[in-house]
Amino acid sequence: MKTSIWLAILSFAALFTLTQCVEPFELPASAIDANILVVEGSLNIEKGTGKVVLSRSQKLEDQGEPIRETRAKVTIETDANESFSMYDVGGGAYRVTGMSFSYGKQYRLRVKTANGEEYVSEFVSTQKTPEIDDITWRAEQNGIQISVSSHDPANNTLYYRWEFEETYEYTSYYNSLWAYKGGEVIPRSQEEQFYKCWRTDPSTSILVGSTAHLVQDVVRDYPLVFREGVSEKLATKYSILVRQYGISKAEYEYWQMLKKNTESVGSIFDAQPSQVRGNIKNVKQPDNPVLGYFSIQSMTEKRMFISGPEMRKLGFSYHDIPVCSLDTTSLRDLPQWLAIDKLIVEELLPPNAGYVVANRACADCRVKGGSTIKPEYWK
Repeated sequence: MKTSIWLAILSFAALFTLTQCVEPFELPASAIDANILVVEGSLNIEKGTGKVVLSRSQKLEDQGEPIRETRAKVTIETDANESFSMYDVGGGAYRVTGMSFSYGKQYRLRVKTANGEEYVSEFVSTQKTPEIDDITWRAEQNGIQISVSSHDPANNTLYYRWEFEETYEYTSYYNSLWAYKGGEVIPRSQEEQFYKCWRTDPSTSILVGSTAHLVQDVVRDYPLVFREGVSEKLATKYSILVRQYGISKAEYEYWQMLKKNTESVGSIFDAQPSQVRGNIKNVKQPDNPVLGYFSIQSMTEKRMFISGPEMRKLGFSYHDIPVCSLDTTSLRDLPQWLAIDKLIVEELLPPNAGYVVANRACADCRVKGGSTIKPEYWK
């Protein structure tokens, strides 16, 4: 999540305050600092793995990716005075694998940056995440709603968070079956084909739920994502992998606040933004803001498929006719067209011998961000 959103929220809050109060209010210097440490980190208790990514917040006008916090010393500590280091994998990312985490213990994160600043999280407890009961979808007027259901028979979880990955199969508009090599046009090998692709997109929404107000710890049909029926994602074959985490009440409240600040600010009648504080602080200057939340959790996951024929039975049909210019050329002039990123999409037989070429965007499925490598789990 781009951390400059947080600064935009604070700016909006300041503007709203100035227009509503008799006395103007100025944000403290720390609130508009564009060099706030951002910590994205968690441990997976069952896999014995962990990842922490450190970066710095940006100003609204800054372009490009956030600056990564490199050369930091990152360690995990337990409430039993144990400590182990995470190794630096570059780009502000730190990992640990092959660990033996235990339910019942508490863990915290400690970060010492290259400039000597030190940060520490609160101790967090561990809990087992229940299995996902089902992923379902139902047709609505303009598309489908995908939902998740789960429950904890022991009534211990109460607070949940979900992430998902969507993978879908698609094709380019034209199929380029020929390649130009050594002055000749030859058929493409199977390895050189790029007509069919698979693309995976991660979720970007904050998805949290609570059963604390219910008699039983049961989540039924929590809405994950809505997709329009005519979406390219659903045209051929679609799959969604849902990951479920059992989280603490404190982490739930953190994500709820972050969700409100990033998704619910639309007018003065909506809930107004507030400063989001996680469970990490600067050791020497605890009032200085730090963005992020450190957690340790187990994860359960489940996958579901939807086929294109299922969508067409419901009356949803994807029709995309891209703007594709087709040109006819001779073998002699073919290199000129290929030099401007055209691809051969048809071979013309005598007496009109030659070739039809199209823009790469219309004949190479990889242009849309997919891969020609079929996922192992694809049915």
